[in-house]
Amino acid sequence: MSTSRHLSPAADPAGADGSSERPTATAATPVRFAATLTLTKHEAYAACEVLASAERALVRAGRPEPAAALGQLFDLLEQRLVASPAGG
Repeated sequence: MSTSRHLSPAADPAGADGSSERPTATAATPVRFAATLTLTKHEAYAACEVLASAERALVRAGRPEPAAALGQLFDLLEQRLVASPAGG
């Protein structure tokens, strides 16, 4: 994966191939999602940590609506991560 996809346009004015045009979403290849998503405990913890940190930062920045959306995503992820008792 090219690291230029993670840079802001100001940091990388050229496309990944050195052209002056940035790739567009319409040029992307369609993606097929798997029926399930498997994460390691470390990956799941890291995802929750990032969501919680971003939510707090948005609250401090006075952005309650996007903070609430991240909070809802955190809650959903947390609910899905909780292990069910054996047999139930």
